[in-house]
Amino acid sequence: MKRKIPLLLILFLLGAVILAGCAQPPTLDVTPETAPTTEAQTAERATPAPEAAATPEFKTWAEAPEMTIDPNTIYVATIKTEHGDIVVELDAKNAPITTNNFVFLAREGFYDGLTFHRVIPDFMAQGGDPTGAGTGGPGYTIPDEIASDMTFDRPGLISMAKSGPDTAGSQFFITYAPAPWLDGGFTIFGEVIEGMDVLQQITPRDPQTATAPGDKIISVSVSEADVSRRPTPTPTPTPFAPDAQNDDHFMAAMPLEERIDYFNTPPENILEPGVVYVANIETEEGTIQVELLPNMAPNNVNNFIVLANNGYYDGARFFQVIENTEEPGQLIVALGGDPLGTGSGTPGYVLDDELTRDVNVFDDAGWLGSAQSDANANGGAFFLTLSPAPWLSAHFTPLGRVISGQDVLAKFQPLNPAENPDAQGMLIKRITITKAKQSLLPTPTPTPTPFAPTMPKGDERPLSEMEPEARNHYFNTPPEMVIDANKDYQAVLRTEKGDITIDLYEKQTPITVNNFVVLARSGFYDDTTFYAVIPEVVIQAGDPTGRGTGGPGYVFEDEMAEGLSFDRPGIVAMFNAGPNTNGSQFFITLSEASQVNGQYPIFGEVIDGLDILQGLEERDPQTATAPGVKILRIDIVEK
Repeated sequence: MKRKIPLLLILFLLGAVILAGCAQPPTLDVTPETAPTTEAQTAERATPAPEAAATPEFKTWAEAPEMTIDPNTIYVATIKTEHGDIVVELDAKNAPITTNNFVFLAREGFYDGLTFHRVIPDFMAQGGDPTGAGTGGPGYTIPDEIASDMTFDRPGLISMAKSGPDTAGSQFFITYAPAPWLDGGFTIFGEVIEGMDVLQQITPRDPQTATAPGDKIISVSVSEADVSRRPTPTPTPTPFAPDAQNDDHFMAAMPLEERIDYFNTPPENILEPGVVYVANIETEEGTIQVELLPNMAPNNVNNFIVLANNGYYDGARFFQVIENTEEPGQLIVALGGDPLGTGSGTPGYVLDDELTRDVNVFDDAGWLGSAQSDANANGGAFFLTLSPAPWLSAHFTPLGRVISGQDVLAKFQPLNPAENPDAQGMLIKRITITKAKQSLLPTPTPTPTPFAPTMPKGDERPLSEMEPEARNHYFNTPPEMVIDANKDYQAVLRTEKGDITIDLYEKQTPITVNNFVVLARSGFYDDTTFYAVIPEVVIQAGDPTGRGTGGPGYVFEDEMAEGLSFDRPGIVAMFNAGPNTNGSQFFITLSEASQVNGQYPIFGEVIDGLDILQGLEERDPQTATAPGVKILRIDIVEK
């Protein structure tokens, strides 16, 4: 039930970190002790580095080539390798500038003798760099040509690698598998029509650690064809949504497995303003009545109502009941709403999250929420809280609150299908929707007295006296502004492996830096860990639980400063569950990651100790059996 937060970040990062074709940024030969950061240096750090020119033995040009191809002609590129030929049909119609550029470089012999310098199994093979290190190009760049209907939905797509918008040059990559997280970020300009088996034989290679050259591209030649050999695209299906106008429960007569992917479009909105909707979840143990919350999550509540009226849930079972592993006997949530009973079934479409910043959501047993395996992947599955779980509000959409049937909630027993696949959960006979004259919800819990972290006096670190777990959700309000934006702030992470110094961007992101500084000086981060480590991608920290689910107990809004970019390793940013859900968790990039620009607030950069981070071993908090590398404390240096 607890969402794998690190995975979500990886999906965003993979495209940028792995496919970047930019040069390494200039190294600033200063240390915090000898040369404080200046505004000019900050600006230099925030400016993306252009694609590097090719080494002298390769031909370069000052400008992109003139248009010489005919967009209505079918061009076929044959990439001759040591393992055989990879034949690619280029898409001159949808990407004429990119295709023209590739044809020009191929006919100039630019690609002959180069290598596949970066190859990641089950993801992509990247080539076209004369330096073989991922930093080279033809001396110019071309604009993106990103069509909304061109998606990374299958293997064998060829696309331009780049370091940011409109920075493609000569580097390209070919996918081994679907990669939907790349959609909208890279120009697709063709598809493999022959030789996918050859592509699969290319040797995996990381240009940062490889000691031998990549597999050679012997030559690239281009010819013209009379007939396209690309697969015929699957036609866009006719929209088919749940019937919003009827409540005849027609799906109740269908086998459970046939209800999965039955539709392909969310239902139309049937919510009436001011109406109180009640879901009657009739189970074999009794009825649970839930007052729905359309004002809080209109799209997801509407979806739940229509699916219930269509009989989507009738005859299904609660398929998992999760127990608190730290407090045996305490149940956290009961999962239901998937006719397959696995948690993987959907009605055939997904809805975006509708998260709330209300700290009282999921704060007690009896909340109904939308269950999903990833961000913005809500379908039909739902959960009922069986004990307080307020941390869920940052990740899951609330649908309603139980107004009767608490005795039924008490009858749930632990249920883990992985341990006991033959066990059956509580049967859901049917779910009906009725309308009430007035709300039956209890009087809202009074807003708690604000309790925010404060800047301690002197060397006091009040939170360091507490176990990290006890700090989780310790506060309910962000700290007041206490830093001086006219001063320079640096953070020194004292870790088991050595010190890491971060220059904080107090001028560009004062609210974020203020939050980090106050938490650090209070001792909030003391003895926490780097809980997730994905080598060459990212490191995550700042969670007192060490599992990726914790925080200070409040959230604050994003600060997206203009000019800051994930254009190099060592960038420090807040990690969150969606817009305006920042708390205490942060991450540090280990490679360029322009693909996530504008999604996470950048508030600093590692200026010393990046090698320590790059040496940390991989760690997945969902499977790890030992704690991550410890952050002993974070000291703030003010200048």
